[in-house]
Amino acid sequence: MTSPRPDGAPYPEGAPRPDGGTDALDSLVTLGFVVTATMTRIGAAHDLSFTLVRVLGLLEDAPRRVSDLAAHLGLEKQTLSGLVARAERRGLLERVPGEEDRRSVLVRLTAAGRTTLESVKREGRAELSPALEVLGATGRRQLGTLLDRVLRHGPAPHRGEPAPSPSPRGDRRRFTAQGPACPEMRGM
Repeated sequence: MTSPRPDGAPYPEGAPRPDGGTDALDSLVTLGFVVTATMTRIGAAHDLSFTLVRVLGLLEDAPRRVSDLAAHLGLEKQTLSGLVARAERRGLLERVPGEEDRRSVLVRLTAAGRTTLESVKREGRAELSPALEVLGATGRRQLGTLLDRVLRHGPAPHRGEPAPSPSPRGDRRRFTAQGPACPEMRGM
């Protein structure tokens, strides 16, 4: 990633960079930081960690097993189990038996969890959408298409495939760190 100009300001649109960095990659990484910081701050206003915001988003459409959530987020199962237990005590999540295999346990949103998620998403859209207004309707559609294309060919975690990375135990497959353009952030 290229550094900003010596005065800290961003390079003008389309301007060549002294180190040959690509505008698109720098902008994508910077955008990831901005979205993550925004959603972290909005989550904190609801007393939610960024990880819990992501968990709520991942559970929006369907219940999931704790182990699947942990793998997607790159966390140990016991770490995510603790997060789920705290969210259960707050009434945001609940554990339910699996429909196909009654021995399995799934985590799903409660009504309060769904309401909280909707508030976080609404606030995220309100804060992030103005930045896209400068593109106009056609530009927003084009950007959406391009970002979808990047995500389809990007890091494996965005496609739901495990990407190996070192873990303290050395025998587990974990996901690498996720950026904000994850399934749990769709609809923002």
